[in-house]
Amino acid sequence: MRLFACLSLASLAVALKPVPLLAYSTHELSSLGSLNTNNQREALSTLFASTDVCDFQAVIVATQQDLHASHIRSTHSALLDRIKSSASHCHLPYLSHAESPLEHSQALAARCNSKLVHITVDEDSELALDPSEKHVVHLRFPSTHEYNADMVARQLAKLEATFPSSLVLLTGVSGHAKRQFEDDSFGSIPAPTPTPSKPLSPAGYRVLTPTLIYSFGIVFGFVIPLVYIAITALGSIKSPVGGSSFKAPSSEKKNQ
Repeated sequence: MRLFACLSLASLAVALKPVPLLAYSTHELSSLGSLNTNNQREALSTLFASTDVCDFQAVIVATQQDLHASHIRSTHSALLDRIKSSASHCHLPYLSHAESPLEHSQALAARCNSKLVHITVDEDSELALDPSEKHVVHLRFPSTHEYNADMVARQLAKLEATFPSSLVLLTGVSGHAKRQFEDDSFGSIPAPTPTPSKPLSPAGYRVLTPTLIYSFGIVFGFVIPLVYIAITALGSIKSPVGGSSFKAPSSEKKNQ
């Protein structure tokens, strides 16, 4: 019981631990300068709902596990210097975090008709993307305990050089969000598109399914013979009244 309480408190502490959001763009983005919230989900929804966000060649969403406001001021100070020369920027140090910004990236890629790419970044990652296509790039950097301090700024600089028109976001995620990327270190996710349901054609509709055939086998192979045997057994039983002769009392008296 005590162990369960400790685990519950630990989970609650992780859920309540705030994360920062650092964002900047190469072109003016009105919603970025006026962003004011303490919720990560609301911040991403507001930015990605902007009418001009689809004008960027690339929207780069960088995430890092265990990222805290203190890391922005210390290890990511190069990014703070970079936003000073950006057209629009914001720095929200304490946000209540959602599970993962990936769902926002997927919705934005579908809305902007962009190619969605997610990449797990390490020191030797080569981020070779086609600048002729619009991209939504979702990066996952190693935990703050496992990475080189200048790796984030260096890899983001490579992408910014590839896409001169870009919106860049850096925010923190939980350990659960990290596990969502374990299966794919580099890959592209097609933007979700609605697929209309097709009616079943007569050729593709199976009348005799294995379950139905099995049911028919039980009925004809077991139930019907059992009913037949029962009916036959009942028909062979003779009534004792019908099989014996019966004489009326008046006839017996006359014979006496």
